Amino acid sequence: MYVAVMEDDSAAADADRRVAANLRAARERAGLTQGQLADKMRSGGWPTFHQQTITRYEGGQRRLTTGEADALAAALGTTLTTLMRPEGLARESWLLLDAARRLRETSDQITALRLRQGNARAELERLVRQARDAGHAGELGQEIAAAERALAAGKEK
Repeated sequence: MYVAVMEDDSAAADADRRVAANLRAARERAGLTQGQLADKMRSGGWPTFHQQTITRYEGGQRRLTTGEADALAAALGTTLTTLMRPEGLARESWLLLDAARRLRETSDQITALRLRQGNARAELERLVRQARDAGHAGELGQEIAAAERALAAGKEK
């Protein structure tokens, strides 16, 4: 009976150490100081959170309740599950999520650039037509040729 209790305490202590290490890593990943995280917690409805509270959690001197851990995870943009994972898996989880976020952001930027490119192309085509229709092809021949080269180059890509 005593051995089983010791094993449970050891498992709980391992889990506490894991959560403490992941809490610190998540805070640093979010670019927050302990004080800033405590401020976020207070504004999120946890009035007793202070910088020292975070220090004690990260140092393993104070145990988190499930509610506190869940609120901290939300404040740090992660999940309770990730805070409880072995450190290597938590790190890998964050790397995967960060890479997915960067890909989404890059895709959004590409979409915006394609829209800008389409608008610029339409404007250039309109201006070339306007110059030709106004009978200025002779006087603006070099400029029209440069515009048409730009339009042709844009179609090749």
